[in-house]
Amino acid sequence: MHAGSATIGYIVFPDHWRGYAVEAMTAVCAHLREAHAIRRIVADMDRRNEASVAVARRLGLVEVAAANADDRAFAWPLRASAG
Repeated sequence: MHAGSATIGYIVFPDHWRGYAVEAMTAVCAHLREAHAIRRIVADMDRRNEASVAVARRLGLVEVAAANADDRAFAWPLRASAG
């Protein structure tokens, strides 16, 4: 990763799928931008994991090219309303 960039990840067990990933990652992304001057946040995920894709989109990340054909990658900053 380049200076000013961060890669995020999250794992939530099915028994706890109640919006916690969005809430937690919203706080993490805000902290990275505000406290560490991060200008690019990237999330890589298994392309079959539609729940993680939905979380990334709710965070304001949009899909970018992934390094691995089995993965999907999303990046921020891209929408003015994000964070």
